[in-house]
Amino acid sequence: MEKDLAVIVLAAGKGTRMKSSFPKILHQLCGKPMIGYVLDVIRKVGSEKNFLVVGHKKEQVKREIKEELPFFYNEFSFVFQKELLGSGHAVLQTEKNLKNFKGCVLVISGDVPLIEKETLVKLVKQHKKDKNVATILTTQIENPFSYGRIIRSKNNEVEGIVEEKDASFSQRTIKEINSGIYCFSAKFLFGSLPLVRCANKKGEYYLTDVIKILKEKGNRIGAFKIKDEKQVIGINDRINLACAEQLIQQKILKKLMLKGVTIINPQETYIEDSVKIGKDTIISPGVSLQGKTQIGENCHIGHCTIIKDSYLGNGVKVQISVLEKTEISSKTSVAPFSYMKG
Repeated sequence: MEKDLAVIVLAAGKGTRMKSSFPKILHQLCGKPMIGYVLDVIRKVGSEKNFLVVGHKKEQVKREIKEELPFFYNEFSFVFQKELLGSGHAVLQTEKNLKNFKGCVLVISGDVPLIEKETLVKLVKQHKKDKNVATILTTQIENPFSYGRIIRSKNNEVEGIVEEKDASFSQRTIKEINSGIYCFSAKFLFGSLPLVRCANKKGEYYLTDVIKILKEKGNRIGAFKIKDEKQVIGINDRINLACAEQLIQQKILKKLMLKGVTIINPQETYIEDSVKIGKDTIISPGVSLQGKTQIGENCHIGHCTIIKDSYLGNGVKVQISVLEKTEISSKTSVAPFSYMKG
């Protein structure tokens, strides 16, 4: 466990571009709430203190996490942001919880489900190694439109972040962007947050302004640049959601295939994150495996079969059927066009 590391997950926003009455971070990706992927990575990092800043429909968020992600419910402290006044204001709500904390603070949004543990570990490691007061996780993308750009000096030191709307023509050609993930030294973070002003049309307090304040005081600001820009994709609308779903599905199927499962046509197969499948099982096209389904070894799941929250022993054959909350004994063949619900 990183005893000198605290993590703040920002999950208070409305996510207006999702066009949904449902909190953005609770939208499903391969059978798990979006926020679940972020919390899972944070849990693996092993930080000493974990905070989840909630605001919009906070009771629903807390309830869904307790029901669908019970492991995280007791491991993360919920902090309430009563007024949604931006990322800087959200982080400030944790100040009393971290009043005497002298370590590093990792700040991450709850809508980056593709982030990986190794990336966050390396970010914190570099932050400490370089003795920065703040380190920004960055990446380079071909079309940086709408992202904040990383401004560097002639000797390649980080000078600050400029938002798209405030960027000059030359600054908009910069392809290194701010991911919205940071590592701060706690003392400098909470010493600078009260100095942030809401001098913008939205009337919000931006966390990026902390970087500017720290730099103006002569502090060392660093950047940890990663090659895989997909890791920092933020889910802002349904298009982003669909893209993330596809990428996560690819990871799930690849993991299963490397463990000995045959998936005849991955592009026509849907398997949720919680499903377990034994080796030498064959999955035909058009199959959908959902929920807490467990499938044994040497099974054959035929075309257009849907299985949800069910248990199948070894050597089971089933095709063109629907099974829900059903237990099938080993070496059983399920007749085509069956509908079974336990």
